[in-house]
Amino acid sequence: MLSLSVVYVCMYIVVQSVLVSGVVRSRGILITAYSTALIHQDLLLNRDWHYVILDEGHKIRNPDAQITLVCKQV
Repeated sequence: MLSLSVVYVCMYIVVQSVLVSGVVRSRGILITAYSTALIHQDLLLNRDWHYVILDEGHKIRNPDAQITLVCKQV
């Protein structure tokens, strides 16, 4: 039997995927934080984004940092 916390995690992942898909389909704008982009990089990297606008460039200054690598792949 699945625990309630596992069910919540699964629901959260599905909701995030539906949200990102909806933004892409409607050609909307997705605003997210660097930490969220890092956590959900699998959702973001599977899409074709026309523009990516990054604020607070100091957060991606280190070329070897994981968040920098993710941002460059988007």
